[in-house]
Amino acid sequence: MVDNTHRTFFATYITAHIPTFCVDCVEIPCSSIQDADLRFTYRIPKQENIWNVYQIISRRLLTIVDVSFKMDTEG
Repeated sequence: MVDNTHRTFFATYITAHIPTFCVDCVEIPCSSIQDADLRFTYRIPKQENIWNVYQIISRRLLTIVDVSFKMDTEG
């Protein structure tokens, strides 16, 4: 588990060394970008904090993707 101090340090370190760093996430309503009628149906709002980006993406995936969690023999 990563606490707020480590998350803040990580984000500060990245933006200090790569000031143009950003995470972009878009949802394309088809199996390939070439087949898309629309460029995207959802785009994550710009976030200053990398942890917030992770939280938004994981919440959307858990809400949209209908795949139940199952462990196999490899764990």
